[in-house]
Amino acid sequence: MAMTHKEKVNLMYEDLSSRGVSKWTCAPPLYRLLWKMNITIRPPLFMPFSLNFLFNGLFFGLFFGFFTMLLTILIFRVWSLYHALLYYGLSGLLFGFFMAVWNKSMAKKLNLPSWDKYREETTKGG
Repeated sequence: MAMTHKEKVNLMYEDLSSRGVSKWTCAPPLYRLLWKMNITIRPPLFMPFSLNFLFNGLFFGLFFGFFTMLLTILIFRVWSLYHALLYYGLSGLLFGFFMAVWNKSMAKKLNLPSWDKYREETTKGG
């Protein structure tokens, strides 16, 4: 019988916490929020490098950009589309890249299988 996404996430929490990985590392707040909204996205340690890069970079760039833009407008009373795209785009690219590298290295260190095969490998003791 196939596991639901929630059951698989709970299995991941149990397995990875027994290996010393914190719940915050397994599932950062953005992922938990998406799961509460019934969006079944893979946990970051199980995402391919490219998806990790795009997902983390996009969200960081958008949120960082929005709040920084808001503060810039409120404090300095100026706003530049060019600077917004440059700084927020660059910060999103860098953050996305470093998070993808970190997640991929953690997954390799923990010898994690793909998300699709996670249940079988975990229950067999692999």
